[in-house]
Amino acid sequence: MKSIYAGNPEIVPWYDGRQNWLIAFAIVNLVLGGVVGVFLVAFDWWVRDFVLKNRAVFEGSPEKA
Repeated sequence: MKSIYAGNPEIVPWYDGRQNWLIAFAIVNLVLGGVVGVFLVAFDWWVRDFVLKNRAVFEGSPEKA
């Protein structure tokens, strides 16, 4: 996702409200036998967790080197 960069304030709210969607998508994939889909949900969950743990980096302004 090209919009994941320090200082982008839209990232945290997008991932913050995604938990229920990820759970529902994982259940649908399990029911339909989508092993690849479940793997992709797990990866998306990992990215979401990373973004939310580092929310200060995304909500702040980017540092200039």
